[in-house]
Amino acid sequence: MKLKRIVMALIIGTASLLLGCPDPVTEKLKSSNADLSALTVSEGNLTPAFAAYNTTYKVSVPYTTTNITVSCAAAESNAIVSGDNNMVKSLNVGTNTINITVTAENGTTTKDYVVKVIRYGNDYTSANIGTLKYVPIGQFKRDNTSIFAGDNSVISSAFRMSQYEITRAQFSTIMGTDPSNNIYSSGTSDPVQNLTWYHAIAFCNKLSLSEGLTPVYAVTGVDFNSLTYASIPTSGNPSWDLVTIDWNANGYRLPTEMEWMWAAMGAPLDGQGGSTDLFSYSKIFAGKNSSNNMADYAWYSSNSNNKSHPVGTKTSNELDLYDLSGNVWEFCWDWYSSYPTGILTDYRGPDPTSDRVMRGGCWDFGATGCGVAFRGSLYAGDKRIVCGFRVVRN
Repeated sequence: MKLKRIVMALIIGTASLLLGCPDPVTEKLKSSNADLSALTVSEGNLTPAFAAYNTTYKVSVPYTTTNITVSCAAAESNAIVSGDNNMVKSLNVGTNTINITVTAENGTTTKDYVVKVIRYGNDYTSANIGTLKYVPIGQFKRDNTSIFAGDNSVISSAFRMSQYEITRAQFSTIMGTDPSNNIYSSGTSDPVQNLTWYHAIAFCNKLSLSEGLTPVYAVTGVDFNSLTYASIPTSGNPSWDLVTIDWNANGYRLPTEMEWMWAAMGAPLDGQGGSTDLFSYSKIFAGKNSSNNMADYAWYSSNSNNKSHPVGTKTSNELDLYDLSGNVWEFCWDWYSSYPTGILTDYRGPDPTSDRVMRGGCWDFGATGCGVAFRGSLYAGDKRIVCGFRVVRN
């Protein structure tokens, strides 16, 4: 009987070929394997590492990388790899999508592989304050008030942030005065402190003017070209509280609270292709991973010896930004209030309240203040020996 079945199969197969029909026996033997056995990139590294079952990957490359080639091999020799395989792809700043399709030998089974290539934007160098690091676009959850991935999240556009807090020497060069309290500082390479929020925005405008950039802030009756340090308010001032901002200007400004938070997180999922970073808001300090120590990243009450320290002497976070946790509190643009609910795009704070937001903790505050999500506030006209700032540009 077994021999009879084999003979019949051969007869049917021969008849099928003579009639131009597919051979059912041969067709049954064709592979349905549409896996890749290898996937490599000419620049950067795949995240996660290649595995045939994983069909989505991310590659991050610097601004200087302008093209990339993705090369693949099918696990089954008769499968066909199509799409962007072995093609040189030009890269734009931001997210670039490369698609690979594997069609199995049977012609009906397919598998799609996607490689998201994120090309970082370029850093900016200021003659007065040094490097501003590129912070990419991204979406992230800002707090733990919702169990749903998309709720209470923020979409932040790309920007550039000063690698260090503004130092006493830098502030003095632009403003002609160093207001810092020497008792609580180890020198002019420390962050500037003992200044108001008004001083911080005045510095931004005068720095912009000194570099031929368009100032961001406008205060009724104030000419920032001729403004002196002594004429800046040191108590609450209604005119300065009504400062307006040109978000499209190319000058320097304070970060918004959400920009500061995204930078402190390290922008871990930049160009995510629609996904949301759900967990980095809970980092207990900027730069935290599974095994490192806060004392290596931040000057705070446990290690500061009751004073500030030169900027950049601790370890940077993932974006090469220093002292986002500890050293001095950093002023942000926003008025202080509770967050609104829902998804926010480029959130710039609430309507005016009484205080401005501060972030990051300081040398005189405990470990709690170093948390990425921890918020502080101060009246705009108040000075504190623990308060300073850093700047951003679009």
